[in-house]
Amino acid sequence: MRVNKLKIEGVGGIVDLELNFNASMNVLCGPNGIGKTTVLESIAHIFTNGDTSILKRNVNALKSRILAEITIYNIAKGVEIAFDTFVPEKKASIQGLYLQSGFLISLKTTRTFQYSALKTINRDSDKEYTAPLKLDHFTE
Repeated sequence: MRVNKLKIEGVGGIVDLELNFNASMNVLCGPNGIGKTTVLESIAHIFTNGDTSILKRNVNALKSRILAEITIYNIAKGVEIAFDTFVPEKKASIQGLYLQSGFLISLKTTRTFQYSALKTINRDSDKEYTAPLKLDHFTE
């Protein structure tokens, strides 16, 4: 199996990205937060059927889409998955090429943090105002 092309629209931090992969080898590199993991998760989710809490809609997009062209046994297939989930606690329903998932090897690391809602910042308690001391002269 080979992923030939990948188009990501409105997924995570990626607004619009189109990749044409080399048949031999491809390397994803760049600084943190640029979307490397989103690209890899998008490829993995092409072969998913079910709910996921990993991929989220870009905040500025109305809908997220992942389009791909893959080749299995010299037969090219196109796939499109779309979702609109943005809220971290909610899952997106994905229907991809799950019957071909046996051709995919996905190796991951686990991040050590999970999303948790932030509590509001508490207001400082009211304190009695004391006027500063006025010194007319200095003494030794």
